[in-house]
Amino acid sequence: MLQVGSATLSISGPAAGPATGDYLIGAASFGAVIGAVPVIGQVMPVVDQANGLGLACNPLTGVNALAVNGRIALVDRGVCGFTVKVKNAQNAGAIGVIVADNAPGSPPPGLGGSDATITIPSVRITQADGVVIKAQLTRRSRTASGVIGRLGLVGSQYAGADALGRALMYTPNPYQPGSSVSHWDTSAFPNQLMEPAINGDLLHSVVPPADLTFRLLQDIGW
Repeated sequence: MLQVGSATLSISGPAAGPATGDYLIGAASFGAVIGAVPVIGQVMPVVDQANGLGLACNPLTGVNALAVNGRIALVDRGVCGFTVKVKNAQNAGAIGVIVADNAPGSPPPGLGGSDATITIPSVRITQADGVVIKAQLTRRSRTASGVIGRLGLVGSQYAGADALGRALMYTPNPYQPGSSVSHWDTSAFPNQLMEPAINGDLLHSVVPPADLTFRLLQDIGW
């Protein structure tokens, strides 16, 4: 059974400006699941590179730790694994992590990896959405941005289905040979076997309520 409501990053707050709104996300296969109780906090970027990026591949410096403590950390994809970035942010006191992609493409894939010690939620957003949100963080102080992030469920539709309850196909932009329109969409939750990539939280069952695979094969006449 797909979850009712789609996991979403919502941005608001007095300094959000044109970044205000809901964003597509790719959820992590590790850490806390985004559920009915949202995680809400100011978004603060990690900056640990000379070019302004925040890779969070090493324990956060005092300045960055002060910035993300009790807040949602915004970091950049690249160099090290997602679990490394999120664990470093968690160790610094972050209550959630947003990973901005470093290459164009939508929707954003999930965050792969496994680390049972990670207890906070984390998501990936597109490169373009990362640019929009970061633009509103340039006037932040060391401990406040005025940009509020909410990681929670939005709407009453099934996650990964349309308004009529029909499962969505994976149709990314740009087109991905071998994956586009031949798998379930990555917005499906719980994750399904017939998504374009294997997720660490898949179960052995391929029938509802755990998975739609058997019903799919029946529908296409296998």
